[in-house]
Amino acid sequence: MRPPSEEETRSWAVLSPVLRRRAVDRVVLLRRWWGERDGLTAKEAAAIAGVIPNRFYQMASAWKRAPGLAAVGAFAGTPAPRPPRIHPIVNASLQANVVRVVAEGGGKSVEAMRRRLEELVAADLRDRPSTAVDGSVAELAVPSPTILRAVVTRELNRVGEAQLLGESIAMDCCPTTMRSPEGIPWALFAIIDRGTLRILGTSVGSLDESVEGYSLAARRALVLLAPGAPVMGPWARRTRRVDMVVGEDGPACEALITRYAQVGGAIEFKPVTRPRRFGSLLRRYLGDRMGRVDLRPGWAASPPPPMSDGDETFARWDALARADFEMLEWNRTKVIERAAAGEVRPPDDLVALIRLLVGFGGIDTRGSR
Repeated sequence: MRPPSEEETRSWAVLSPVLRRRAVDRVVLLRRWWGERDGLTAKEAAAIAGVIPNRFYQMASAWKRAPGLAAVGAFAGTPAPRPPRIHPIVNASLQANVVRVVAEGGGKSVEAMRRRLEELVAADLRDRPSTAVDGSVAELAVPSPTILRAVVTRELNRVGEAQLLGESIAMDCCPTTMRSPEGIPWALFAIIDRGTLRILGTSVGSLDESVEGYSLAARRALVLLAPGAPVMGPWARRTRRVDMVVGEDGPACEALITRYAQVGGAIEFKPVTRPRRFGSLLRRYLGDRMGRVDLRPGWAASPPPPMSDGDETFARWDALARADFEMLEWNRTKVIERAAAGEVRPPDDLVALIRLLVGFGGIDTRGSR
């Protein structure tokens, strides 16, 4: 929470994106260690930092004496050790087959999956000739057991993390059959967790004012994520990406994304702009309806049919109440059945993005969290 020193600025400038992310993760970890620890043990913290417990204690002590980039480890100023080089053909086989091995692995041990991966990669490479790399001939050999185990472990972690709340978020908007007293369809705005299919926040509004619609949905999400609210977790340690379907107010959405890109430690935040985008993410993760809220993506491109006598209409707040009720009912059916090891609280980067969405919409959130 201070300007960087000249030395830190120079060090940061030469870091690769991977090393910058590692540095940021460790800064967040050490701030948590000396702040609201929430039961975090040194062993768990060391695992998050990717070091042994003794090394973590050294980092924590250095941070307490002088918080800064230097305290998170010498890696921040020097290149990380390079792993043994793997031929691109071998690497492609590893990445393709490890997904299959882990998916079929069930409750098998890492070593069993390592052996299975070795078999599949060896079969891929058996009939391939030697290949030139940088002008020299290289044999297409199966990597060592250590590397294979690391590949399996990384995929297991990826799959496990993807099933935790907050790892990947989809934001979408779509016309619904709920109509205003003037006969105009209300659009549903939703913030969806891809891994668990839970909905973090909803609102209703107009596709012409999607920034406002997402801002209202984010305000509802802050209530669900607030301390003291019913536990939704386990949560992922960090959010990997967020995709947002852009409404008809393109310039306002672009300004929002540009503003967020300037935030320190910003996560990947991508706009969805294809022509038939409205409702595409909602239908992928929820289907054609959310309880009594029926989606009508086709009404975004063409006028809805005329209303009939006796058709139900909704004032905006009535539509909001229905959407909120159906969101809570939907979430009750999405129980995380496996014993997942995750965080108690949502990722800080996700909360920061949701706060920005609320503030960008011009809504006063004092007291929300």
